[in-house]
Amino acid sequence: MKSAIVRVVSRVGAALVILGIISACTETRYVDYGKGIKEEQFPVKMVAYEISPAFYERFPTCVLILAPGPKDRITDELSQIVEAALTRHVMRRFDRVIDGVQRKNNVERYNLDLGYPEDRRAILKRLKCDTYIQTEILDPRIDYLLVWSQVGVGLEVQLRRSSDDQLLWRARHKARRSEGGLSLSPIGILADTVFSSRFAADREVAESLADDAVRRMIFPLPNTRTF
Repeated sequence: MKSAIVRVVSRVGAALVILGIISACTETRYVDYGKGIKEEQFPVKMVAYEISPAFYERFPTCVLILAPGPKDRITDELSQIVEAALTRHVMRRFDRVIDGVQRKNNVERYNLDLGYPEDRRAILKRLKCDTYIQTEILDPRIDYLLVWSQVGVGLEVQLRRSSDDQLLWRARHKARRSEGGLSLSPIGILADTVFSSRFAADREVAESLADDAVRRMIFPLPNTRTF
């Protein structure tokens, strides 16, 4: 009887330990930007961020969202997915946001190249926008192992003042999502193969992943619309 109780307690204890590990891995940790860069391999959801005192001295009244890059290492589709997620969440923090459509219309109208600082300042002046957001997409990847697949993307986002390019806020985060598993039966293996294949090829997965990543990164940023 005593040994049976010991076994039950042991199993419950093990289950609680596993549950604790899972809970820790699903919580988002917010850390200082410098510390986060050093611990970027830490196995939890972590957002490294920094808000400059200059942000609070004069809240931005308008934000221009630049197309995420680098252009030579990511697809236009991924850039658009991340930009759409940024636009949605940034609009909840600031009164006026210049999205991709408005940006492209002005770039074409005035024949500008926003890769050049002088052209970027020109469009910001025309739009009367006092800040802009730059985004770098880091290590986008799809790992596909027949019965298991993982989609991941990292983001580095910076908010800068248009007049002098001063950094007002920045955040860095890596998001991952996986599907599939290790099955022992032929039917289970077939099902995992099908699900993991669809997961790796599903645009909605990338959109959801980008939205989750941006939402976590934006969370510490003050909502200037309430001031």
